[in-house]
Amino acid sequence: MKAIARASWDVFTLRGGPQAFPREWAPFTLVVAVYLVSDAVSFLAQGLGATAIAEETTFDFGLQVLYFVLVLAAKFNLPRLRQSLAAWFGAGVILNLLATPVNLGAFLSKADWAQEFWFVLTCLLIAWSMAVMAQVLRYALEIGLAFSLIVAAVYTFASTVVFIGLFPG
Repeated sequence: MKAIARASWDVFTLRGGPQAFPREWAPFTLVVAVYLVSDAVSFLAQGLGATAIAEETTFDFGLQVLYFVLVLAAKFNLPRLRQSLAAWFGAGVILNLLATPVNLGAFLSKADWAQEFWFVLTCLLIAWSMAVMAQVLRYALEIGLAFSLIVAAVYTFASTVVFIGLFPG
């Protein structure tokens, strides 16, 4: 457990990649479970109800898995899928924990200046999550940093558009 937390931190701080994660199912399942809980808590901080939290958490998770499968399959690197997802979701736990107070602040704030403050913090978190995804994909796909940033940006843009379309509230 401590090794997984350390590896997740290293991915989050852009010092490590997915190769630090074990290939076994048990650690992967643990990382996914913790990620799903942290994602649900992040959605809860946005003021969503239980049904919306379940729907958005499930969709968010599924969309991320689908994207990684498609990107890794395009490069014929599916054997790296479990480690890549473990790295992404492990760092995602930290991102979700950081996003929770930001989401709560944005939900509770009424003043325009406060909304702008929370929006800037949200944009910074999105930018950092793109950097983390680029780091994971860089190692998983054996590509350069610039190209991995483009691949991460495509996911970020597409997921944002899809989420706004499906969950407008």
